[in-house]
Amino acid sequence: MKITLNAEQERLLAEAVSNGVASSLEDAIDKALQSLRTTTATAQEPKATNLSDLLIHSPFFGAKLNLERNQDPPREIDIE
Repeated sequence: MKITLNAEQERLLAEAVSNGVASSLEDAIDKALQSLRTTTATAQEPKATNLSDLLIHSPFFGAKLNLERNQDPPREIDIE
């Protein structure tokens, strides 16, 4: 496949390589396409209509977040 880039697109890809964001122009294009794939997948995710849908389709699913509350009871402080 042959594509034609405009000057701004070429500059952005070259800048990504020179800043170390990508190791080559091909790598910069791969990263840009991966970003597009992620954005497209996010846009296609089902919208939660209730709390159970939100919890089932949470964007944090699999992130291994510790959401347990602290079991240590609060301490009283005397203020004089």
